[in-house]
Amino acid sequence: MEKRLMNEYLTIGEFSKLCGVSRKTLIFYDNIGIFSPEYKNEKNYRYYRLNQFDAFSILTDLRDIGMSLNDIKNYLNKKSPENYLNMLKQENYKIKKRINKLKRISNNIENKIEVAYSGINATKNEGVYIKKFDEEYLIVSDLHNSSQETVMIDIIKFLNYCNENDIDYGYPIGAMLSKESIENRVYKKILKLFVKSDHKLKDCNMHIKKEGLYACIIHKGSYEKTYESYEKLLQYIHDSGYEIEGGSYENTLLDFFAVKSEGEYLTEISIPIKKVELL
Repeated sequence: MEKRLMNEYLTIGEFSKLCGVSRKTLIFYDNIGIFSPEYKNEKNYRYYRLNQFDAFSILTDLRDIGMSLNDIKNYLNKKSPENYLNMLKQENYKIKKRINKLKRISNNIENKIEVAYSGINATKNEGVYIKKFDEEYLIVSDLHNSSQETVMIDIIKFLNYCNENDIDYGYPIGAMLSKESIENRVYKKILKLFVKSDHKLKDCNMHIKKEGLYACIIHKGSYEKTYESYEKLLQYIHDSGYEIEGGSYENTLLDFFAVKSEGEYLTEISIPIKKVELL
């Protein structure tokens, strides 16, 4: 009998190599009643048939897509063509949801990479520079006139708003100041918080950052000292024959996730400008 088994069956070692799993895995599956050998002898040695490979491959696929061993066992106890079809449909639905989530996460990471590159390259910009921006969609807070003292509370509220509306594109939170605040040198009076969006959204507070020329400066250091960079910006705008056309945008490039201290934070401040018309 044992000699005939050697020709018709595979030992547990041979079958484990064929399936690419350990002997312990096969023994575990057998003990919990999910996948058992075709035959056991009086010494409890396990023997498998070659045609069991397909069944084990399906089991592996179910595990790979996240189906629990308990769910697999429950299905095997009630298996039928109808239950098989329903199970596949349910698992396929879960897979597609997971794929969409992973795509969203990947897109967020790509945006974070883009922002990080911008931050690293920003160190090459010294002083004020003119930059042409394309139109951008911004999701903005419904908060008005936040002060430096309350900005952290406002940020938390805005983050909660983004979470409640499933908004996460991997971009950092920025701040907007009104034209009036800038002209009056009130640099801590935040008009709105914002996060960049890859596209226009419905049912969200949206703001369009207009295409055009902006006077920009890379502010290095804490947000409390942005007034130093604003003063340089305003001086440059005046001396270069421009005038302010709207409020400013403070866009974080590198923050505590990327640098060791607050003194190394990088923020791009941009103000829309236009040439002064000479009479």
